Parts: sequence; structure tokens; C-alpha cells
Amino acid sequence: MKPIIWLVATLLIAIAPQTLASAQTFTKKEAKELINTPVYNPVTKSYFELVVIGPGYSIRGNAPEAHWSIAYKLAKSRRFHGVRGRLAVIKDAKTNAFLRDTFHLRRKAWFGLRYWCSVRKLQWVTREFHTRRDYNNWDNPWDESANGCNSSTAPYLAAAYLPFKDGFRWFVHTTVKEYTRMFVEYQTGKE
Repeated sequence: MKPIIWLVATLLIAIAPQTLASAQTFTKKEAKELINTPVYNPVTKSYFELVVIGPGYSIRGNAPEAHWSIAYKLAKSRRFHGVRGRLAVIKDAKTNAFLRDTFHLRRKAWFGLRYWCSVRKLQWVTREFHTRRDYNNWDNPWDESANGCNSSTAPYLAAAYLPFKDGFRWFVHTTVKEYTRMFVEYQTGKE
């Protein structure tokens, strides 16, 4: 019996360094963006996807970028398991952490929040209003009057994620700004 244990131990010692050497591990800094791959979040009972916007949607021609209203339409045109997409709604820190830790965003990305200039309110794509007491992840406290808000030329400011070394933060910008990424949510309501 002892020779068999010795043989197994010897094989394990010989194999272990190769297994460890071949394993791919990423630190948060080195982690690759996970794109165009829906991932289930059990907290929201939704699938989320970081979508790369393809060429042809830019107001500047064939660039692979789009402004918020185009991203909004593109998200609604996407389907996953028969569920129509929408720009992602991030109402709590757990959902924000899920997006950060799953997708490793490296570029600015649209999500489903906008600020209506005329009524001075933030609103989700679900039509629910976001209040200052609700969860938020703003880069800096922002003064909506200083961010290009002009209800006659731009009825709303659009929200996007701004990547940082340790994750990402929210910020708002004029609707004509264009980005190559958007977070899409497929709300299944199923486990």
C-alpha cells in the first residue's frame, strides 16, 4: 500500500507545477473586458451584457460609436432568451459591484439613466425617477446647470460610466457625446 501512496504523491508533485504554471489568473488591473456575453445576476434576476457598439451608428459616419439615444434604441432591439433588452438600471451598490467585477470596463459606457433639463430630474429607462437619496455612484457631485443642460437644444443629459483603476463611476454628458460601449440588461425575473 505504501508504494502506491508514494507513487501517487510523486505524480502529484510532478504534475502540480505544470498545472499552476498553465492556469491563467488576472488581477483587477490586468483583467480583460468581458464583452458581448450576457451574465446572470441573481440579485436583480437579470442578465447584463457589456455590448460593443458596431460601426454605422455614429453621427460622424462609420465610426463604432453612438450617442445615448441610439444606444437606447440598440439596447431595446437586442434579445436574449426571448427577453428584450434595455439600457441597464443600476439601483444599488451590489448591482454596481456585479458590473464592475464581472465586466472589467475599460472604456466609457452608456447605461439607462438621464437627467431631464426642463424638470431637473434624473429618470431611469423604466420611467422611475431617481432621487438624491437613492444609490448613486457619481464621479464628482455634479451641478446639472454646468453640464451643458439647455432644454431648448438638448432636452436631457445622458449618464455613462467612466472607468477608473478601481472600477468605474457615473457621470453625465450632453446627448451628442458618443461612446463605443453600453450596458444592456435583460430582465428575466427568473432564477
